[in-house]
Amino acid sequence: MREIVEKVLSEEERGREQVREAREKASGITREGDKEAAVILEEAREEARERIRDGVEKAEQEARNLYLEDVKSTRESIEQFKKRVAANLESTEKEVIDFLISPREG
Repeated sequence: MREIVEKVLSEEERGREQVREAREKASGITREGDKEAAVILEEAREEARERIRDGVEKAEQEARNLYLEDVKSTRESIEQFKKRVAANLESTEKEVIDFLISPREG
């Protein structure tokens, strides 16, 4: 009977040891998984930062291009306006001169 009890106690101890080893192994696997997850998460964050940076740079370049196009268009409009004013001024000058030098009736 004593042998049976000792054998049962020995098996229980062996079982506890196996459970402890399994827990340690599970804990190690969990730690490794956490490390891998942290690496993957950091890589994803870096990729997101790069995409955002690229998007911002692209948007800034597009904004600069639009600004330069607007400046060019505005300058062209100003030049056209100056030419119309100059032409109108010249025409008005001729009309005034013609009026002043033309004979008047009366």
